[in-house]
Amino acid sequence: MAEAGARTRAARAASALLASVASALASRNDAFDLGEVTDAGSRATPLGDAAPFEYSPSEPGGDLLSIAARGVSESHEAECFAKYESDMDLCSAGGAMFQSPAYYMACEARAFANYQQCRGY
Repeated sequence: MAEAGARTRAARAASALLASVASALASRNDAFDLGEVTDAGSRATPLGDAAPFEYSPSEPGGDLLSIAARGVSESHEAECFAKYESDMDLCSAGGAMFQSPAYYMACEARAFANYQQCRGY
């Protein structure tokens, strides 16, 4: 009961402090002026009159999609996947040992992030 009362008093004190800070900030005159705010779509942009990009398969360098794809070799992909499977086995063991679904989910997310980083994504 005493702990709940202490939390209530702390919350009230924090609320009062926040209110006093807000009122002090509202009374300041040195706040910056945003000026006249206009609709973003109403102004012309520097590239507003530029010609649209046209895709043509005869671009120098061959297939643009293969150039844009990052990709890794099959052997590197296999190494990354093996490391990912190893990490997932460790996550399963840790989740069983700690009896914590939250631990397993966090470990799984970390393992997948490491897998993506290994692959270059």
